[in-house]
Amino acid sequence: MAPLMHILGTSIVTPILYCVIRSLFWFFGIHPSPVNAVYAPISAAVTTANIEAMQAGLPIPYILFAITSAFGMMGGTGSTLSLNLVMFKAKSERYKALNKVAIVPGLFNINEPLVFGVPIMYNPIMLIPTILAPLSGALVAWISVTTGFINSMNFNPAVSVAWVIPSPIAAFLRGGICFLIAIVVAIIVQCVIFYPFFKLLDNQAYAEEQAEKNKA
Repeated sequence: MAPLMHILGTSIVTPILYCVIRSLFWFFGIHPSPVNAVYAPISAAVTTANIEAMQAGLPIPYILFAITSAFGMMGGTGSTLSLNLVMFKAKSERYKALNKVAIVPGLFNINEPLVFGVPIMYNPIMLIPTILAPLSGALVAWISVTTGFINSMNFNPAVSVAWVIPSPIAAFLRGGICFLIAIVVAIIVQCVIFYPFFKLLDNQAYAEEQAEKNKA
């Protein structure tokens, strides 16, 4: 495991690939849970090494790896919590109604209502932001760690939270106010990414609704 950890455990690439591949799986109609079988052992080894370092009073060696997936999975695969948020700006009745159904599950990182309702699956327009959003989250994570904003003093690798805990709450529990601020910044960036793609779909849906009303 040590050589594997040296290659993958210290690299931000692994959690980025994990998030991106999950988005690709959903796009092709495949539930991304099989990806966990590959990622989970590496993640468990990273967590163990981080906890051991913390207990020994040493710097956390894999802090960037440990936090990156959190920035790419807010709201579920594709970091779709931001999509939930921009949907509050919807003009079409279709997406207004969908967001009423999807917002609560989205807060708890369950995004099947969006995957099948927008839809994200088989939708090339939504493939782009569901890949870019995790990448932007990884960038925020990298900046947060390299600048020391999130560090061995304010991040606790021993804190484990269920995946259904809302991302801001989970961030605060794991890393206090600094982790929370970084997550909020990532959400804002991801909202900017999702907005133009969602508006394209929303405008199409709104035009279709207006055409139907004119026929009536």
